[in-house]
Amino acid sequence: MMFKKFITVFSLIFLINISSAFAKEINIDVNGLVCEFCVVTIEKNFNKRDEIKKVRVDLDQKKVFLTFKDGKDLSDEIIKDIVVNNGYNVVKINR
Repeated sequence: MMFKKFITVFSLIFLINISSAFAKEINIDVNGLVCEFCVVTIEKNFNKRDEIKKVRVDLDQKKVFLTFKDGKDLSDEIIKDIVVNNGYNVVKINR
C-alpha cells in the first residue's frame, strides 16, 4: 500500500515538472499597431531576445503574442521597454 502511494506521489511530481517545461505564452495589448510595418518592427525587436521562441502580432486584436523558450521569461519591465522604445504603448500584459 505504501508503495502505491509513493508511486502516485512520484507520478504527480513528474507530471507537474513536465507541464512546467512546456513553452510559456503571454499576450500583450498594444496601442498603435496599425500596419504590416508595425508587425515587422515588433517581431524583429522581440526576436533579438534570446528568451523568445516565437512572436506573433495580431493587428485586428491589437495584440502581441510571445512564446518563450523552455524555462525562459522576460520581466514586464523589459517587455514594456521593447514595445515603448519602438513607438507603441502597452495597455496590458496578460500572463
